[in-house]
Amino acid sequence: QPLLASILNKSIESIKQQDLDHIMSSWLLPQPEGSISVTTFWILMGSAIIIVVVVMYRYFKALLRSRLLQELAETDQLTGISNRRKTLSAIESFCQMANRYEYSFSLIFFDIDDFKLINDEYGHAVGDRILCELTALVNRQTRKTDTFGRWGGEEFILACPHADIEETKSKAQLIQKKVREYNFQLKAPVSCSYGITGYHKDEDIDAFIRRADKAMYLAKQSGKDLIYTLEKD
Repeated sequence: QPLLASILNKSIESIKQQDLDHIMSSWLLPQPEGSISVTTFWILMGSAIIIVVVVMYRYFKALLRSRLLQELAETDQLTGISNRRKTLSAIESFCQMANRYEYSFSLIFFDIDDFKLINDEYGHAVGDRILCELTALVNRQTRKTDTFGRWGGEEFILACPHADIEETKSKAQLIQKKVREYNFQLKAPVSCSYGITGYHKDEDIDAFIRRADKAMYLAKQSGKDLIYTLEKD
């Protein structure tokens, strides 16, 4: 091998400089003046890719944060269902659609009977458990198109688009049955009072909700654990 290397080196040394220049110009691509090397090109490409990745990461992180904040702003922290703000927004949207396409839209406004007594006797931790278990129980009876929200305290609203009063009453009866059958692990059974009303075209949304609320209180005044339907004020 040393001998072969020596022969090759001597052969290369014997080539004239003019011939070497000709060989180099024939076999190697000339690099235009002002162009960049391959190494520089890949460094720039790598830097550009890193910048794009960083920008995209920050964008999606901000988007995720925005969606998370929106979800927190619209979710009841205890039960995980829609809070009052989100529920009201959904009702307004359903009313607009009902006005435009003239479909039925009804509400179930209900609350837990004697909930204050439960808190007083068992404490707020048990009261919170009852709220969560009731919420989960009712949630299983809702449709994907419904909006179920906590209106405040022990009050809830189930907004039922594309459902008239009779259909909504059947839904309330099913919920009433499930609540009656469920074991909340208290001495006395847990019950709810339910008020039902339907939306009238172009009516005031606040008046619509107040009528459902009034129907619920009429159910309470009639003996609790009842369903009361109110079509007009």
